[in-house]
Amino acid sequence: MRRTRLRPVSQKRLDERDERDAVRETVLRRQMFRCAAPGAFGLRCGGRLEVHELQGRGVRPGGHLDEANCIALCATHHRYVTDHPSAARIAGLRFESWEELPSRSVTIMAAGNGYKTQTGTQDKGAKDDGDGASAEH
Repeated sequence: MRRTRLRPVSQKRLDERDERDAVRETVLRRQMFRCAAPGAFGLRCGGRLEVHELQGRGVRPGGHLDEANCIALCATHHRYVTDHPSAARIAGLRFESWEELPSRSVTIMAAGNGYKTQTGTQDKGAKDDGDGASAEH
């Protein structure tokens, strides 16, 4: 039986390469070529910048081509976010399929249970204690 070699990159990804490169460039420029999570998780930034999808490709097909779904993370933080999805969700660096992304593209500065945007702070950590008022946890 003759075997054919698998391509290191699929034809689909090759066809998307120019569009993905444009998204990558836009995301890096938007964040001024800085990691979106400096100091998060008690880690120092390290390695080259990588583009991270807030909702992964399996959850949101084509999301890697949507700049509103992408942020720049250094290799250290990207690896941590990938290996620790629960911590990433708490920090606002990962969203599940049922969760809505922020209405505008943001630069996330992972701070506790909320996330800080370039234009202000939105608190994702508020919860209802049953008395009708929101309380932070």
